[in-house]
Amino acid sequence: ILGKRTVADRERSLARRLHLLHVTLTSGKVGSAIVGIATVVALVLVLSGLVVWWPEKLWRVQAGASWKRVTFDLHHALGVFASLVLLVITASGVVIHYEAIGEAIGRLDKTKSPDALLQPNAEPGATAISFDSIAAVARAALPGATVMFLQSGGAKAPAMVAVRFAEDRTPGGRSRVFVDRYRGTVLLAVSTRTAELGTRINNLKRSLHTGDVLGKPTEAIWLLASLALAVQAVTGVLMWWNGRAARAADRTRSAQGAAVGIR
Repeated sequence: ILGKRTVADRERSLARRLHLLHVTLTSGKVGSAIVGIATVVALVLVLSGLVVWWPEKLWRVQAGASWKRVTFDLHHALGVFASLVLLVITASGVVIHYEAIGEAIGRLDKTKSPDALLQPNAEPGATAISFDSIAAVARAALPGATVMFLQSGGAKAPAMVAVRFAEDRTPGGRSRVFVDRYRGTVLLAVSTRTAELGTRINNLKRSLHTGDVLGKPTEAIWLLASLALAVQAVTGVLMWWNGRAARAADRTRSAQGAAVGIR
């Protein structure tokens, strides 16, 4: 044993806290609901932004113009360049957040997902095989996959080994091997390479959301698109602020026109 970490240790780690902030605002169900609504709103904003951008198709920034014009140009240019990636990020975020969508996608599979497996009864006096043996069985069941973690199972559950093929970009992998803890036989092997359409889409949603889908290049692109989204928020507020005087003038002209019509 090289070290150990309890569940409480994991919950106190910076990575875990950042994850909880991202998915629940560290506020449980209420925060999770807010995040879900915000993700849907972000998706709608990206789609509507493309519709608004399309008639004029502004994608250049006039560097020598006034700061108001530069703000306007930045909002349009960064928005259109980042929009495709932001669509992927927000759409996959919606699918991840709302489990009903993932379940609907899963129904695209022709074969029903297997029910929870039970550990077969052991013979009297039988002892559980070693973790090394369980890992070796998993490697043999899905050659070429790397063992990511192992769950020893309980009184009624078999051992479960999570393995990952090279093309699977999720941290823990999406392939699973269930092993009889006493006999070392494979009860079920689930491979991402043989998964059906619905499962393939659900397996892909996390790596699409995080940018892991093609490794470091897409991670960098996703990072830049996320920064562009932050700039969109700031420039959007500035554009709204700058337009207050024009909107007030429009309301005044409309009121004056209505008064003239009454006379």
